[in-house]
Amino acid sequence: MVAIAGASLALAGWIYDAGQRFAGFHQGASEHEITEMRERITQLESELESARKVANASESRLRIESTSQEQLTAQIRTLEEENTHLKSDLATFESLAGGQVGNSGLAISRLQILPLGDGQYRYRLLLAQTGEKKDKEFNGMIQLFATVQQGAETAMMQFPVAGDPAASQYQVSFRYFRRLEGTFKVASGARIQRVEVRLIQDGAVKASQSVML
Repeated sequence: MVAIAGASLALAGWIYDAGQRFAGFHQGASEHEITEMRERITQLESELESARKVANASESRLRIESTSQEQLTAQIRTLEEENTHLKSDLATFESLAGGQVGNSGLAISRLQILPLGDGQYRYRLLLAQTGEKKDKEFNGMIQLFATVQQGAETAMMQFPVAGDPAASQYQVSFRYFRRLEGTFKVASGARIQRVEVRLIQDGAVKASQSVML
C-alpha cells in the first residue's frame, strides 16, 4: 500500500508539472509532452492492474484488516480518477495539436462550471492558440454570459460588468496554451441554466464555448 500511495503522489506531482508546462510556465506544448503523457498512462494502467491484484488477494484472505482493505480501495479509486483525467487531457491536447481549432487559430476547451454555494461559481477552462499565429502572444480577455433563472424570471448576466473591481481576472495573455480559473457570483437562490465563455480581442469574438448546467 505504501508503494501505491507513493505512485499516487508521484503521479499527482507529474500532472502538476505537466499542467504548468501546458499553462505557459514553460511555453509551448510539443509532441514530446504528448508522447510522455501516453507513456505515463501506460505505466499508470500497469500500476492499477497490480493494485487490483493486491486488493483481490487481500479480500481472499478473509478481509484480515478491513481498514487496510478500505484504504487500498480508496487508493485504487484515486488512481482510476487520475487515469481518467490524464486520458481526457491527452485527448484535448492531441486534438488541439492536430489543428482542431477555429479559423482564428484560437480555441476554448475543457470548460467547467462548478457550484461553490451561496450563488458563487468557479469556472475552469483551457485556451489554445495554434496555426500561423501560435508564435505571437495573444492579448485579450474572456467574457462569461450566464443564463440565470430566479423564480419565474430568466435573465442573461455578463461577467465582467463595467466597474467590476475583479475585471483584471478576465484579462488573458498567452502564446500556446493557458489554463484559466476564476469565480463569479449570482444572486443567492438563482439557478444557472447555461454559461457561454467568449475569447475577445479588439472587440471581436475569436472563440467561444458553452456548457449546460
